[in-house]
Amino acid sequence: LIQALAKNRNQTIEDLLPYLDLVATAIAADIVPMTGENNGNGTTAPGISLLGETPWRTITIGETLAPIVATTIPFDLVKPKYEASKEYQYTKGSWSWIIKMDNNTTFPVQKQYIDFSASMGYETILIDALWDTQIGKEKIAELAEYGAKKGIGLYLWYNSNGYWNDAPQGPRGKMDNPTIRRQEMAWMKSIGVKGIKVDFFGGDKQVTMKLYEDILTDANDFGLIFSTVVHYQEDGSVCIPILPLVKLF
Repeated sequence: LIQALAKNRNQTIEDLLPYLDLVATAIAADIVPMTGENNGNGTTAPGISLLGETPWRTITIGETLAPIVATTIPFDLVKPKYEASKEYQYTKGSWSWIIKMDNNTTFPVQKQYIDFSASMGYETILIDALWDTQIGKEKIAELAEYGAKKGIGLYLWYNSNGYWNDAPQGPRGKMDNPTIRRQEMAWMKSIGVKGIKVDFFGGDKQVTMKLYEDILTDANDFGLIFSTVVHYQEDGSVCIPILPLVKLF
């Protein structure tokens, strides 16, 4: 944010150096226990098997945004934890929710977005929250087939929720249950879904980190790309998790 503001104000990298102490303070604040996360469920006490390792923390600074976007340092430092089940290809795509919100997660609108992605030379669309009730699995399969004919793959949105998450948007109760999660992923693979977006994680407690890893592991078993966006803190603020998720595979 500071770098973007500096660029807008025609400031140089030297102008940003006095703000490094704020960056350090923010990093320290990130490790303060948040007992209210996950609706108060789960411990904030750290636990690690000895001998143990902790992840690298890196800060990238550049005169433009280019080196920040292009840096591979975090990925170079983190050792892949699992072997990928295949070579994953990331794509450009479209997403109706950012403009049309929940009410337009419907079959006609998503079909329009498949056509839009095809016309733009994209490869995917993301079908967001409430597709389970506003479209349904049978019609999702129809969209997947329609998209495949146009070279467009689907990402499907899921709520991460278990007992720690009161967010009402569905599909709910799928990603927190290993048996149901794997059944869901098997269905997605059978109709050619490209990946999943899992939202509304409850915090940064170890139980949540384990859920991230469990979903990633199962997604890799079924050849699905896994994306996550935001979770909510106990004070209602939105956090974007900065995690080396893709390096698990």
